[in-house]
Amino acid sequence: MAKITKAKSLGDWFDQRLNTTTFNKVMMTEYWIPKDINFLWAMGVLLATTFGNFSNIWYFFNDVL
Repeated sequence: MAKITKAKSLGDWFDQRLNTTTFNKVMMTEYWIPKDINFLWAMGVLLATTFGNFSNIWYFFNDVL
């Protein structure tokens, strides 16, 4: 059986149910980039993500306003 303890904060509550700290460690902070990825590929992914997010926000505001 799992030990159930009372959560001290909202973050603890989410962590007990969704295991957010382990997910954050594995996916965001302790992920190692492979050695054979070059600079241009990495910058291309970064730019595509940034422009993709900006374009989604732009389309959202054009629909709303």
